Amino acid sequence: MIPVPKTIDEALDVIRYVARKRQGQVIIVIDEMERIESKGERELFAEFIKNIPTIDRDVRFIFCGIASDIHDLLNSHPSAGRILETIRLEKLHHDFLWQIVTTVAEKVDVSIDREMLIRIGQISDGFPHFVHLIGDTLFWNIFDDPEDVKVAKQEHFRAGITGALERSDAVLRGQYQKATQKTKNTDDYEEALWALADTNSDMRQLQEIYDASYSKIMLRRTGRYALPRETFNQRLLTLRNDGHGCILVGHGAGWFSFRENIMRGYVRLRAEQKGISIGRG
Repeated sequence: MIPVPKTIDEALDVIRYVARKRQGQVIIVIDEMERIESKGERELFAEFIKNIPTIDRDVRFIFCGIASDIHDLLNSHPSAGRILETIRLEKLHHDFLWQIVTTVAEKVDVSIDREMLIRIGQISDGFPHFVHLIGDTLFWNIFDDPEDVKVAKQEHFRAGITGALERSDAVLRGQYQKATQKTKNTDDYEEALWALADTNSDMRQLQEIYDASYSKIMLRRTGRYALPRETFNQRLLTLRNDGHGCILVGHGAGWFSFRENIMRGYVRLRAEQKGISIGRG
């Protein structure tokens, strides 16, 4: 067994050793880079990447992660990203998201209403991960229905939402809970996240979030009342802190975004479960 490297030079030596043991080109895939939460660890990865040309072997690296750009992913000096060729993967178009569901529906001879397909696509925010989770639970619920189901009903859709939440990535679930489950103001934090997740924009400004999303959401919340804009702003600012898992990022001048874009889909699932449909823009 190769010892765990303790320095960048040792890590590079491990790659050289593996390359010597194999014939032809070596391809190494490092996935889910966004899960590296420590700034120090990201900086070490960036330093490692800058030293890849010194390996002097036919080795290719593929680094995968969710971020706005390579510098956001590595949290490093731009020189680390210059030796990489970046390939931006766009979110899936709604037609392809719907096809994930309709392909299965055709095989099991079940009709899925167009509005239901649209809603699944909106909740997923372009990430097939959530479409798979909702669809899988939805179809199993249809299969377990004592009646012979030919058309998916709202009860099957709701079961799909519940099942998707239960089976969602544990990291996303943990981040959401850390951000919102507090001794006080839990509802405030949830509603602030729902408001931010209401559109597909990666970054949104405070006033637009409040006027276009938060105010409308609060009109649909039984027994709840909208916070003043200043208090709402404080909730968003607090969600940037370590105590709330740094689930949001502040960009100055009242601009906010999710630290991980995939969180937007999970937030929409949580809102949908509580009877608040967001992301319809």
